[in-house]
Amino acid sequence: LAGMLPIVIGLAPSQIAALVDAWMAKLMVDHTGAVAHLSYGHLLIHLPLAVSAVSIATVSFPLFSRLGARGDLAALAASLSQALRQAFFLLAPAAVGMGLLAVPIVRMLYEGRRFDSTATGWTAQVVQAYAWGFVAIGLQQIAVRALYALGDRRSPVVVSLAMVGLNVALNLLWVGELKERGIALATSVSAWLGLFLTAAALARRLSFRTQGREAALSVLRILLGCAVLGLVLSVASSRGWCDGEGWAFVARTLGTVGGGAVLYLGVVWALGSAELKAVFSRASGVGGEASK
Repeated sequence: LAGMLPIVIGLAPSQIAALVDAWMAKLMVDHTGAVAHLSYGHLLIHLPLAVSAVSIATVSFPLFSRLGARGDLAALAASLSQALRQAFFLLAPAAVGMGLLAVPIVRMLYEGRRFDSTATGWTAQVVQAYAWGFVAIGLQQIAVRALYALGDRRSPVVVSLAMVGLNVALNLLWVGELKERGIALATSVSAWLGLFLTAAALARRLSFRTQGREAALSVLRILLGCAVLGLVLSVASSRGWCDGEGWAFVARTLGTVGGGAVLYLGVVWALGSAELKAVFSRASGVGGEASK
């Protein structure tokens, strides 16, 4: 149990923050439904996290562990860089989509009966606030496993406690004015702190110089794809493409989400993204570093 506790704490900063957030929302937000708005928003962002970053982290961890046990730090750095780029390839457009289409997505999934338009508005604001830290939350899931593969149990605990501490401080600072949106935004900011501290701990043990140029080009392609996606979704939102009622509204929302995904994939394919092929190969179980 003593050996497992640091691992649990190091791997679960977002879950710990969610418990703290719910408690603070219950005590400090002066309108009803704040805990529910946070819970529904938290659930919504964790669905794409589970099928992207968490999946990549789970599949990659055995490879990280084998390379760490062998002391092959160059190969571990290369494998970690590849896993992070693949996760960023999936997380970045999802963050853009959730940020710009939060209202129709929340409305499509949740609204009805007691979950009215007011609840939709508050929950959408929570989702948008979480979207700012969505990439950091996902990448942290992968990076922290590399620390464990290196035999470092202390750093993830320190990082997790620092994240929770900052989250509580920002909650107290923002909850009065921003309500549950401020609580979600505090989680996003603390997630970036956690990713920065984890990256610093890894940089003391691993060298990423040989992956620098490739990683920079990869990030640039993904950001260009996200820029095009964001522009199109902004136009769609401003022109009311996802407005309407009933099944027509559902069809238009799903069509916008699906069309945005196809657009993003088309842009990064045209730019020659290596992550596109790697992610689909990993999903189909063909090739990939984690299978070695």
